[in-house]
Amino acid sequence: MKKLIVLFLFLFLPFIASNAQVEFSAEQVGKQYNPKFYIDFVDYKLPKSVTKKSFDYGKTKVGVLIQMPYSSVTFKKSSKGYNAEYTVSLTFFDKKKQNVIVEKLWNEKIFTKNYKQTYSTNNFNINFKNINLNPQIYTVVCSVEGQNSKTPIAFQAKINVRKFINPDSGKKPVQISDVIFVKKRIKLKGKETIVPNVSHILSPSDKTIELYYEIYSNKKRKVEIEKVVKDLSRNKFFKQSKIVKLKRGTNSTNSVIKMAKLDLGDYNVVIRIKNKDDKLLAAIKNNFTVAIPNLPASLKNLDKAVEEMKYITDEDTIDAIENAPDFDTKLKMFLAFWKHRDPDAATPENQVMNEYYRRVEYANNNFKSYTDGWNTDRGMIYITLGPPDQVEREPVAMDRKPYEIWYYFNRDLKFIFQEETYFNDYRLLNPQYGEWDRYR
Repeated sequence: MKKLIVLFLFLFLPFIASNAQVEFSAEQVGKQYNPKFYIDFVDYKLPKSVTKKSFDYGKTKVGVLIQMPYSSVTFKKSSKGYNAEYTVSLTFFDKKKQNVIVEKLWNEKIFTKNYKQTYSTNNFNINFKNINLNPQIYTVVCSVEGQNSKTPIAFQAKINVRKFINPDSGKKPVQISDVIFVKKRIKLKGKETIVPNVSHILSPSDKTIELYYEIYSNKKRKVEIEKVVKDLSRNKFFKQSKIVKLKRGTNSTNSVIKMAKLDLGDYNVVIRIKNKDDKLLAAIKNNFTVAIPNLPASLKNLDKAVEEMKYITDEDTIDAIENAPDFDTKLKMFLAFWKHRDPDAATPENQVMNEYYRRVEYANNNFKSYTDGWNTDRGMIYITLGPPDQVEREPVAMDRKPYEIWYYFNRDLKFIFQEETYFNDYRLLNPQYGEWDRYR
C-alpha cells in the first residue's frame, strides 16, 4: 500500500505530546489551523542500466516531494521583490531508529514580486529529491527551518520502501510504481512537465483527478487499466477502465479520471492492471482529500460543520443553512456566516474559524464518549471558553467517582465534571453560569 505522508496537524502533534492535557492545549490557540508543509514519498523501479556491478543494484528509487506554502516561511523585502530561504534536513534511519542510513541537507530559495503571495497558503515551493534505498522499513525524520526562524518545523514517521523485482524473471511480469497526484502541467524549456499535488488535496470544484505513475512490463502486452475512486465518507464507488498497449520496460502513464462531482471528505483511488483474461497483474492504492481552500483541514463534512456551529450562533441560523436547496447554496451561506466574523478580510485565512474548528477537533479527539467529543459537556466548555487555566483532577477512588475541576481565573469561573459511567462520560455538575455559553 502506498505510504503517503502529509503534514497536517496530526503529524506535528508529537511536538505537543507532552502537553496533551487540556490546560496545555492553549499553545495551539491563535495558530493557523493549516499544515506547515506537505511531504510525500514515491517508489519507482531503477532503470535497467543499473546492473549487478552497480552499488545501487537491488535498490528502489524513492522520490521525496516537499511542498512548502509561502505562508510557512519568512520573506524579506528587496529592491526587486520579496525573498525567502529555508533549509531542509532529511534523515533515513533504520526501523528502530538506531542507525543513520542516509542523510540529506539542502537549501531552498523563493522569490516573488507580489506581496500578497508572501502570506498565501495557495502559493508554494516544491522540492524534489531522488534517493536510492534498499527495500525495507525506515524511520524518517524531516525538519524545515527558515532563515529567520529559531524553531524548525519537523515530523517523524515510518515508511516502507517497496521492492521491485526484475520483470524478466517472470515472478512479477507487470509492476506499478507509486502514484503522483498532478496539480497542473506546465511547459519547461520546451518540454511538458507536471507540477505534483503533494498535499493530495482537491477542491469540490475539480472535475478531474490527474495521476502520474509508471508501469513496468517484461514484454509488449495489451492490458486493461482499471481506476476505482472510493468515497470513504459515503461508501460510494466510481470506476473507469481503459485498454492500453504496454511496451517492454518502463511505461510512463498519465491518467485523467473525470468526475461529475467531488463532495468534501476522504477518498482513495486504486489502479488495477489486468490481462485479457481479467487476471490481476498489479495494483496500487493512494489516498486524497476533497477540501475547501483556506478552510481548516479537519473540515471534511459540511453538514457536520454546520451542526457544530451551535456554540456560536442560534438554531434559526443553523436551520437556514441546513435547509439550503443544494450543496453550493449551503456552502455559500456557510462561508458568508464565517466571513462576517473574519477579523482580517485582507488575509486568505479566517483566524476565528480556524480557532473554532481547532477546538472542535480537539474536543472530538479528547472528549469522545457516547457522543462526539464536541457535543459533550467538556467539549461545550472547551469550544466556548477555550482551554482552562488550571485543572484539578481526582482519579478513581473507592468512595467517589473520578472528577475534574476546570478553572478560568480571568473570568472567575469554575466547572466541575464528574465521570458517570467510566466510559469517558464526564458530566457538568454546575451548569448555572448564564451567558458563558457562546464562543469566545
